[in-house]
Amino acid sequence: SSMFDIPLRSRIQRLWLTEALRSKELEGTIDDGDAIRRIVANAAMQDANDEQLIQQRTESLASTNPLATSLLENTRRLVSSARYTFLMFCIAAFFLGITTATAFFAPGTPVNIGMAWLMLVGINLVSLFFIVLAPLLGNRSLAFSLARVWIRLLEMVGRKRDGVLLVESFGTLISRSGSLAWILAVVSHTFWLIFALSSMVATLLLFSFRQYVFVWETTILPSGFFVAFVESVGWAPCLLGFCAPSAHDIASLANTESVRKAWASWLIGSMIAFGILPRLIMVLLSTWNIRRAFQRLALDCSNPYYLILVQRIRSNFTSFDHVIDPDPGNISSTGPQSPATNTTPQAEGVSLLIPYELREPLALNTSHLAGSVKVLGTVRTYE
Repeated sequence: SSMFDIPLRSRIQRLWLTEALRSKELEGTIDDGDAIRRIVANAAMQDANDEQLIQQRTESLASTNPLATSLLENTRRLVSSARYTFLMFCIAAFFLGITTATAFFAPGTPVNIGMAWLMLVGINLVSLFFIVLAPLLGNRSLAFSLARVWIRLLEMVGRKRDGVLLVESFGTLISRSGSLAWILAVVSHTFWLIFALSSMVATLLLFSFRQYVFVWETTILPSGFFVAFVESVGWAPCLLGFCAPSAHDIASLANTESVRKAWASWLIGSMIAFGILPRLIMVLLSTWNIRRAFQRLALDCSNPYYLILVQRIRSNFTSFDHVIDPDPGNISSTGPQSPATNTTPQAEGVSLLIPYELREPLALNTSHLAGSVKVLGTVRTYE
């Protein structure tokens, strides 16, 4: 494999650091002379494309330039902070789910089945609806989402270590591949998935060791509304093997053992069908799309900054490794091929050697030249 066949994670980190350096250089230039000389000295880089040249410069800077090295270290710290912050989100979702379930199923208190469904299933479903519609709304529905809160926390945690710059650089990099929305979706879907799982487990444990009476209450809605609601929502749990109370039991608010089991089955089935399964599917789908988007991640080499940078690198190849003027042949002290011998009377019978475009430092060996050949020094400019 070639030197450019690097692991996906390392490649993303290199691209991220490259974007961060671009943002940093908007504030001031970075001394990259040594990095460019390393690139020019590598013969394999002559056939490299623009992105490979830029990334090779980034790699060289990361190992030699203090500013680039600091940025690289800060990216690693930010990734660690992102993992810990995400873990804290997951822990919060776990305890929030347990707290929500226990709050509705207090011992000795009748359970308002409508409110329980809205809190344990409905809010999750509404959140899912807005996240799915986010691309159609231009991501505005995510402006105050959990994922945005996560990003703000990362910026605050890394504020003293270029946190804002690194987050913005990463966002610029991945926005072109369309993976930003999927990353935000994974954060939100994972939070709600853990919430649904923990609340469902807590509800199942409470139903297993306590006896509850289920009721529905209303001031303005007709009784037929709850019958229609339970039956319309119950089709999905029924597909998974969970039963629902009959229309008669719903309307009469029967409190027999079979009816209580039917209500418990309907509620648990709804939590799985409308809470856990959709979120699990969206987490897997989002992760798959992120992986695909990261594989086609690339720099925007049409950016003026990168165009100028590539031109600078390639100009060094031209200066050092290409012959601009062809060799005129052997220098002779006589004949028309040595115009320098007839330019002035003082130069008559003497050949003049004027080196052009030699690689620095100059180390010209003149021991093999004839005595009539004089070296005038290196011409550094054409002026």
